Amino acid sequence: EAIMTTDTRPKEAAARVEVGGRPVTIGGVAKGVGMIEPHLATMFCFLATDAVISRVALDSVLKRAVDRSFNRITVDGDQSTSDTVAILANGLAENPPLERPGRPLRQFAAGVEAVAGRLARMLMKDGEGATHVVEVVVRGAANRRDALAAARSVANSPLVKTAINGQDPNWGRIMMALGKSAARVDQDKVAIAFNDERLVERGMLREGARLDRLRAIMAEPEYGITIDLGLGRGEDRV
Repeated sequence: EAIMTTDTRPKEAAARVEVGGRPVTIGGVAKGVGMIEPHLATMFCFLATDAVISRVALDSVLKRAVDRSFNRITVDGDQSTSDTVAILANGLAENPPLERPGRPLRQFAAGVEAVAGRLARMLMKDGEGATHVVEVVVRGAANRRDALAAARSVANSPLVKTAINGQDPNWGRIMMALGKSAARVDQDKVAIAFNDERLVERGMLREGARLDRLRAIMAEPEYGITIDLGLGRGEDRV
């Protein structure tokens, strides 16, 4: 509670995982609901663990966890100078030291990623003025870099956001956001779905698309938009 600014509720998460036959705990708190853009923003996250782990291994685990969580969220597309994610380890779990790649380090990393992911989602739900939490998944891209670029372009588009807020399945706005991204896009191969309800096939409104069903999905507090570019195996999400 002490680190909250414009947050409306505190954010905390924890997980316990088995590492080398010993229980290891990871806990964390975070704050920040505005100026949230991939590559962090005006947000703080403090993680702590009782694992025995080297500084080098812990740094690598944290960077990977941050990239898969806090670097994949956006509220308003704006950035700040004041971002921090820190992790502290005190070694009280007395697990075999985590120093090099292997199953024990993967087990620990999975726990850190789970906590970071839960905290990142809490930030999204409490976003300033947020009405929905939407996961934009892009698959079928030429490569993963293109998939991320396309997903970020859709997620950060003001016109896509207004359509989401107005519960309007305006697929042309999504096509626009894809087209202006740095990703390779062939409009005749694009498919778009809201949850499992298909809206666009081969770059056009799908024949028989159930717009009433799509609007009902868009009225839900959380849902997903899945975009298939039909060009390769690249996939990422924002």
